[in-house]
Amino acid sequence: MKKSKKGSSTVFVLVIMTGLLTLFTVYIGAVREQSVAGSVNALGRLWADSVIAEYDRRLYGEYGIFAYLGTPGETEEKILEMAEYTFAGKDYADVGICICLPEEYSLAAAENFKEQVVSAGKASEIDLVIQDFTDPFTGETAETPGSEERAIRNQRVINSLPSHGRSGEGFFERAGEFFKSLGSLGGAISEGTDLFFIDRYIKTHFRNQLSDKSLENRFLVYEEEYILFGKTSDAANRRAAKAAIIGIREVMNFAYLNTCETKKNEALALGAVLLPEAPEAMQQTLLAGWALAESFNDYELLMRARPVPFMKDDESWATTITNALDGVSSGYIDTGCESGGSYEDHLSALMCLLPEDIKLLRMMDLIQINLKYTYRADFLITDCYVGVDYLLEVNGKSYAFSAEY
Repeated sequence: MKKSKKGSSTVFVLVIMTGLLTLFTVYIGAVREQSVAGSVNALGRLWADSVIAEYDRRLYGEYGIFAYLGTPGETEEKILEMAEYTFAGKDYADVGICICLPEEYSLAAAENFKEQVVSAGKASEIDLVIQDFTDPFTGETAETPGSEERAIRNQRVINSLPSHGRSGEGFFERAGEFFKSLGSLGGAISEGTDLFFIDRYIKTHFRNQLSDKSLENRFLVYEEEYILFGKTSDAANRRAAKAAIIGIREVMNFAYLNTCETKKNEALALGAVLLPEAPEAMQQTLLAGWALAESFNDYELLMRARPVPFMKDDESWATTITNALDGVSSGYIDTGCESGGSYEDHLSALMCLLPEDIKLLRMMDLIQINLKYTYRADFLITDCYVGVDYLLEVNGKSYAFSAEY
């Protein structure tokens, strides 16, 4: 039987057309996927920037910290909402799941918080005019008490503090020897270091017993003292600061007394009268008591915004050995010395001894306490993020995006 050439040609053409159609369909699919991928990659970065653009204005306005509030679930919903709105009605783009990976950017992580603090500390001009945010907040509220010294008594608030369960106890035990090795109160901080900028941030953003620094919207009165001692009441932090400063001054004053031959001889002569069988031992006891009396006087001077020299000399020494024997009175002696360290300088010096992680955590505590009591009752540092990192599924393919301040 003879084959039809026309039929063979038709079959051949159909095969060719089918192949071309298949190639064309594959090409269209590839172009579509490439177009979708390009759109997702471009918009995914924009969506990440949109998330961090919604930083908390109160947190930045009062503390110079860039962070946005929100749980990972809320961020995922926000990104999905933007993606689904963008690709609505477009059959070629099927938006799947979104997964946020927040741990790396949590403000509660010490390194992230430190980076924000150091950046704020480096700012050449820091404007701390507290903005008046009057946006209504619906939920549990707590008014700032009007008493001079305050205390945190709500156990839920205490348990939620970033430093809860962490202790900085014991670091002041080495304070005496540490300061004896320095030439001045400021000798522990090198300019330009992270420690320097953290110290600058503390001085600018937190108040203390002698200066409120015109800072409003604060719960605790003695904030720098809280950073040092972590007590939940102003009274306890004030007492701890007094004991620490007197302890430092006693070490420095005792060191001076042991270099002053006149005062050593005076103590030895009195020691021979009080304890003839062991005058040298009594001498050291008298010198220690004398140093303590001088230290109490130093503290009273600091409380009156008077300077106290880091290392005393004959002209700046105020008390007599009789003062030490009579006991510390409520009064004080001012020699008129105009040089030396202030109360704030002594606090800064103590800050150098505090472990960095404890210092950062207690700074977080204060920010959380203040914003919880004066801004929104549900505020938590653990809900704040300095960046976003997420995976978005489109057409079964995962795309990764991140953005940070």
